[in-house]
Amino acid sequence: MADLEFVGGASCNDFGSEIIPSAVKEHNVQAYLFNDYWEHIGTVKSVFDANLALTEQPPKFEFNDPKTHFYTSPRFLPPTKVEKCRV
Repeated sequence: MADLEFVGGASCNDFGSEIIPSAVKEHNVQAYLFNDYWEHIGTVKSVFDANLALTEQPPKFEFNDPKTHFYTSPRFLPPTKVEKCRV
């Protein structure tokens, strides 16, 4: 993703209006319509912050909720959950 930050120039930092449109020209960009948890990620910093927020307890989005289907690629398995550990 770091190389996409500079696709449109050094000042390019907005995903919706700069990075994604520039990436479409040179990369295989794909989208998925999702109507559940959503966090605005308009900048590279906000992508980082949104990912970091998922480490909060309790997280804003629960990946291991048995009522919520979560598919990973290429296998359709839930992600690994690590609890009460030190890294």
